[in-house]
Amino acid sequence: NSGIGDNTSSWGFNAFTGMKVHCGEFGDYRLTPSWDVGSVIGVATNLESGMIAVSKDGCWDLESGLGVKFEDQNIRLGVYPCMQGEYCSLRFDVGDGNVKYGPPPTSIWGEWAKYEDYDWVGLPEAARSAA
Repeated sequence: NSGIGDNTSSWGFNAFTGMKVHCGEFGDYRLTPSWDVGSVIGVATNLESGMIAVSKDGCWDLESGLGVKFEDQNIRLGVYPCMQGEYCSLRFDVGDGNVKYGPPPTSIWGEWAKYEDYDWVGLPEAARSAA
């Protein structure tokens, strides 16, 4: 193992590029906005549905390139938070009640874009639902 997201049991986000990584493969570059100095990145897991979502500064919107980024049955087995980085300053908060932004709305778990194509986000809700 060389890092976060390098195998079938690891899902991660690269803080420099905003790209997601799983099984050693990077993807979703055009959807995830950049992370700037002072950005607050949130990560939420829904073990029941096997999904992981990401937010920036409290925004979980799919249209902003955020929201659910991973759906995998292995997530249902449980996950734990970890970080990997260099040349940066991070503060890690695991929800001790003193977090700046809250959890995602429950509706986010039903908004998973079935395709990771940028154009998919611009389709009307009815078209996304029909896919």
